[in-house]
Amino acid sequence: MSAKTICFINTSAGGSHGAITRELAVGASAAGYSPIAAYSRGNPPGEFASVRIGSDMDMRLAGLTTRLRDNHGFANARATRRFLSKLDEIKPDLLHLHNLHGYYINVEMLFSYIKKNELPAVWTLHDCWAFTGHCSHFVRANCDKWRTLCHACPMKREYPASLLLDNSERNYRRKRSAFTNVPNLRIVAPSDWLAENVRRSFLRDYPLSVIPNGVDTNAFTPSDEMMGAMHSTTHCVVKDGSILSIAAPFDERKGFTDIIETAKLLPNKRFILIGLTDKQKKLLPSNAEGYGRINDRAQIIRFCRKASLLLNATYEDTYPTVNMEAIACGTPAVSYNTGGCAEQQGLSLQSAALSGRRFIQTQVGAIVNEKSPAALAEAIAQTELSFARPDASELLHLFSLKHFDRNKAVSAYVDIYKEGLGIMD
Repeated sequence: MSAKTICFINTSAGGSHGAITRELAVGASAAGYSPIAAYSRGNPPGEFASVRIGSDMDMRLAGLTTRLRDNHGFANARATRRFLSKLDEIKPDLLHLHNLHGYYINVEMLFSYIKKNELPAVWTLHDCWAFTGHCSHFVRANCDKWRTLCHACPMKREYPASLLLDNSERNYRRKRSAFTNVPNLRIVAPSDWLAENVRRSFLRDYPLSVIPNGVDTNAFTPSDEMMGAMHSTTHCVVKDGSILSIAAPFDERKGFTDIIETAKLLPNKRFILIGLTDKQKKLLPSNAEGYGRINDRAQIIRFCRKASLLLNATYEDTYPTVNMEAIACGTPAVSYNTGGCAEQQGLSLQSAALSGRRFIQTQVGAIVNEKSPAALAEAIAQTELSFARPDASELLHLFSLKHFDRNKAVSAYVDIYKEGLGIMD
């Protein structure tokens, strides 16, 4: 019997979500499935077959219509029609959907195809776009209109930005119509925080699983000598005292200004920010170094290993990969209590917030409740003291092996594929 075909659909073949998608496809291949990657940008994965959805021009046109008409996810008809014709040729047994926003696919056409062909599907949500009328995150706006009906969107100028119209109510209705009543669909969320919001949305009736994303704990280690196994702490890279922050794009949602102000409060500390534009680099204080986006994993690992701690001042996030990567490299993470950040450190967003403290020290860093540079500076000082012990890096990596091993996530997804395809062990 030929291998069952799974088509993985995501905006990009690169970036954190592209890497997650690719790792799941590789895991599916190892489990005996035939994976095919469908994407709109980035370099195609070389390990298995792939198909590109649309062209650069298609994405630019969709971006333009979004700016003018606020119809994100409802353009790209020609590119989507061609892709669906390709699906007719591929005849996949199951679809694994990831990010469907990003100016590349028409979601009404895609879900109409899924419903018509009764295709089993898994949809991993990496943010909240699927159940809002516009935004991918709503925490900063303190908005809960998505629970009933979006309108008068306070995030209209945020990604996917609209410069003119506000079609959030119409978008919400169209998404609700397209995304509901899909047979054989399972939703997966990487964090309890996102899962709880899904349960409050119009997607509430679908089977829902929580599968935290993982990282390659054989590569993200405190040193090359420790790759694939734990050795003595003498192998760990010596920390250089730097405070590392990584984001792309590094905008206000990711706490750019808060990190700059924190650096000013700690003039004797060296800050490193990765993911900046040239304009942002000019805004840095003298004790901060700025780099553009770095896609080379080996470079990111080197930065993570040498830093004294990772500072993630994100205001909106689901389950940030960079936190896991740093901890796996033996570097504690200081993060705002946002989305699934607390879960990554063994807490919950609610329990951390209810503590009433500015920040909570954890076994792998600190969760900061008070979103302010002063609270970040205090948490940094305390975290550096707490993790000055010689075995800290080894203990952090051991935590990552237990909680962030990507093989556990792959195994959980393979079980879901079996269920969706009706395969019994």
